[in-house]
Amino acid sequence: MAEWKKVIVSGSAADLASLSLDTALPVGSGGTGASTLTNGGVLLGSGTGAVTPLARLTAGQVVIGSTTGDPVNATLTGGSGIAITEGNGSITIAADGLGAGTVTNVATAGSVNGLTLTGGPITTTGTITLGGTLANIANSALTNDSVTIGSTEVTLGSTVTTFAGLTSVTSTDFVGALTGNADTATKIASITNSNIVQLTATQTLTNKTLTSPTITGTGAIAGTFTGNLTGDVTGNADTATTATTANGVAANSVALGTDTTGNYVATLGTGTGVTIGSNTGEGSTPTITVDYGSAADTAVEGDTTITLTQTAGEIDITGTAAQALGGAPSYTIGLADTISGNRTFSGDTITINNDLVVQGTASFQNTTNLEVADQFILLNSGSTTDNSPGGIVVQQNVQDEGVLFGYDAAAGSNDGRWGVTSSFDASSTTFTADAYVSYVIDIDAGQTDLALYQKNGNIKVDSGDIFIYA
Repeated sequence: MAEWKKVIVSGSAADLASLSLDTALPVGSGGTGASTLTNGGVLLGSGTGAVTPLARLTAGQVVIGSTTGDPVNATLTGGSGIAITEGNGSITIAADGLGAGTVTNVATAGSVNGLTLTGGPITTTGTITLGGTLANIANSALTNDSVTIGSTEVTLGSTVTTFAGLTSVTSTDFVGALTGNADTATKIASITNSNIVQLTATQTLTNKTLTSPTITGTGAIAGTFTGNLTGDVTGNADTATTATTANGVAANSVALGTDTTGNYVATLGTGTGVTIGSNTGEGSTPTITVDYGSAADTAVEGDTTITLTQTAGEIDITGTAAQALGGAPSYTIGLADTISGNRTFSGDTITINNDLVVQGTASFQNTTNLEVADQFILLNSGSTTDNSPGGIVVQQNVQDEGVLFGYDAAAGSNDGRWGVTSSFDASSTTFTADAYVSYVIDIDAGQTDLALYQKNGNIKVDSGDIFIYA
């Protein structure tokens, strides 16, 4: 049965019905590190390595430790006057040859039937016969002491291991300043009139431009001079031999355009659509006539009218139909509110500043960058039925075919799933998903575990734990 199943990740608690491992769980992770254990054997630790099982103990065996190696299975060995009897799950230790009776609770001083205790070794010159079991002797009374029976001294201490209670015991900036003068020479940017005081007869002023100068004196001025001259000027004015007096100009000695500057007209020339008469000699009175007509190279009279004709379904024109050209004709030309018929706009860019409403089918055959201001895009607009698929196709190497990211309504009754498929024909109306997109239901973020999202592969996060629906 499909349900939410917990995913075990770092930091989460396991919630498993069973556990199967392909290899032994190491000791560091809480396992034994072994794939099999000896039936009935005692396990020995090996640090972080796998545990070592001893062989199954036989009747009467015990595990005996060693200071140089691992403990081993072994049996107890009886000593002088001691008998060891092994059995299944039991060991019997008995004193041999003590005679009748039992010696118990022997104090550190005193005597019992000729057995004297003085705090040191137990000695006797006779025979100690015990008819029962020697028992209840404290370990502290036996440790590192000796018991002398006859001529044989039995040493007890660390070698006695069968009595309860016995124990044994490591970055450089250039910082500075550049000082000194970059150029101490005084530079003369211009020469004013006050700089020129007097030029002697032997001095010359060549290739100098003076602003609004006043030059007085005698002598010759060679070159080009612009400014005011006061006094008498004699000689040539730039090689012109006709300027022979200081106060006047000889008659007919000035050549228009050569010796003069300013506007003058030598002869009026005719132009297209214009006729000129009486245009000969000094004092003439030219006449100018405009050539009117409808042929080429003729002018149009001001009372000529113009009429604009509109094309229905394309252009709207407002204004009086016929208007005279000389009366400043005025028309308003605009696109028709309703354009009928097929039209092709061949410009590189068409800009619409306000809303564009397409009531039919909009086809974008070549859009490099599509910018949509709306936050939400409605696909399958106008649908009136449930379980309607739709999506976005990214074309690949075949025209109108590509990879589809779409809503697969067939995955459930009006609660389908988003999926992907390849080699999808964009003209199709249905599709079968190759794979579904996994949803994440975040209970910790306040989302609700709805049946709508309880589908294989979806993920749920609840109290920090992760679940997958399967």
